[in-house]
Parts: sequence; structure tokens; C-alpha cells
Amino acid sequence: MIKKMLILSITSLYLTGCGGGNDSNNNNSPSEQLPPNKVESQLLITKDNQITSLQANVETQDQTKPLYRVMQSFEAPNLNEVGTYELSYNYYEFQFNAKNQLNENHSYIVGVLFDKQDLTKEPEITRLMDVTSITNPIEYICYSYRTGCKNITMSIDPNSGSSYATFNNTLLYNEDTSEKIEIKLNGKISGTLSKPPIKIQNIEKTDIKNNIVLYNTLNNSSTNFNGKHFKISFTNHNIIEFWSSSLSPFDNLYIKTIDNQATESHFNIYSNIVPSPKVKADSLKNIQFNPKTFTFNFSKVKLDGVLKDDYLDGQVGL
Repeated sequence: MIKKMLILSITSLYLTGCGGGNDSNNNNSPSEQLPPNKVESQLLITKDNQITSLQANVETQDQTKPLYRVMQSFEAPNLNEVGTYELSYNYYEFQFNAKNQLNENHSYIVGVLFDKQDLTKEPEITRLMDVTSITNPIEYICYSYRTGCKNITMSIDPNSGSSYATFNNTLLYNEDTSEKIEIKLNGKISGTLSKPPIKIQNIEKTDIKNNIVLYNTLNNSSTNFNGKHFKISFTNHNIIEFWSSSLSPFDNLYIKTIDNQATESHFNIYSNIVPSPKVKADSLKNIQFNPKTFTFNFSKVKLDGVLKDDYLDGQVGL
């Protein structure tokens, strides 16, 4: 269940979209011209004895929406302990468009996830998704702890971040239907970054008492909660995501930065009762980020949805 939730959280981020160890020199300036971010696919899918070729060679210059992503995710030590954030997984994702058997253009994602630093072992999770329909994506997946993720060879350049994955009759399954559907994946897919990924050294959890406050303007009330990051993910050279505070009334606060600017923030409330409240777009400028300490300062940051009469003040950090 934990592995399933983990891969779903990565998927949801795509579908919506140096004190801490961050080498700030890896962030490109707006005027810097970088090589394109690239994905090349030479994959074959076999389903019901029919073979579909997914041939593609795509690239983008948009560093905010890369086609090839290299993600490193770290988790904090226990809530009340000082210590080093530990690497929890490495994730490699390839996005591309290719035509199906009916010559229709489809959008695909291939993702390979490894537990911690051992990239020589079998991947923990491998999946192929058809995301042509954002509201109804089709996913084929394998888990090492269940069916296994066999016959996958991953080659990674530790300096550039470039990689390729080779599949040899790798079995993936769609379990979202009444009957389990199986496909075989063959061939190769590769990705090239525009710039080497962020180099992570030790990220130390501090004993600083970070605190963030939710103020309600209607009844003049406030709610305090812990402002500690419990998870940090680094993608490519310029994207960092933070999950902070795991105390009531909110499960956690999510913050995303691109080139050291806050571009998205919302509360993750794991309930279907109400949508997760988001920071208003014109209020993101009131979130100041320090990339050397991984600290965010909130100054009257306004929210929408069920918290449209509320705003945030305070600090979150390590």
C-alpha cells in the first residue's frame, strides 16, 4: 500500500504537473541558454498478441516542464529528533508522444523507481502510463514486492544524469479493471538532461522551532502548526518540492519551487469531502524562499477554496 501511494503521489504531481546541500550554482539564470531536455523511445508493447511500436524522439527547452525527470527524494528523521534526512528513493521519468495502432497520437509516461541508493537491484516500481486523457489515465505497473519488476536494465551517468532503460519481456499489469490486464514491454528508452541534476550533500534537520499560523479573518481566530519539512524532493537542476507539517488540522503543506521561486503551494487534505485549499496565484510572491537553508517565510499568504477567508504567516524549514 505504501509503494502504491508513493507512485500515485508522483503521478498526481505530473498531472496537476547550500546549508541544506543544494548547490545553487545548478540553477540556471533566466538568460542562460541550455541544451534541450530530451527523450528517445524505441519501445514495443505486446498486448493480446498485438505489438504496438512507441517510437519517439522529442525535446523541449522549457526547463519548468521537462520531458525527462531525475528525482531524488529525502525524508526527515523522527518528528522530534535532530538528524540527517535520508534518501528514500530515486525516480526516473520519461514523457513522450507516439502514435498507437490506429495512427492516433497518444501521450505516454514511463517511470522507474529505485529504493534508496542501490540502482543495481531490481526496481521497486516500474510503470507505463497512457496520459492522453488527464481525467482517465491508463496505467500498467509492476511492484518488486508483489509480482516483481523483472528483466529491466538501467544505465545511469552519475555526472550528467542521463540514463537509459532496457526492457526484455517485462511484465506490467493494469489492475484498475475487473480483470487483470497484462502487457509485455520490450525495447529501450533514454533521457538527456539540459544540465546535471542538483548535487545533494547532507541535509540536516535542525532544532529551530519553525512555526506557521493560519489566521481566519472572519472570526479573528488562529491555528498554529509545526513548520518542519518531513520530505524534500529534488528534480533535475532547478525544481524542489517540500512537504511540511503533519499535524492537525491539515495533513501537510506542499510547496514547489522552480529556480528558487515558489510556483505552487497547497494543503494536502486526504479527504474527498473538500478540495485541498491552494495558495492564490497572486499571493505566491509573498512566499520567500532561502535556498541555502531551505526556509520559507510566509507573509499574509492568501488561500482559496474553503479557506478563502484565511491567510498564512510564519516560517517553515528544516
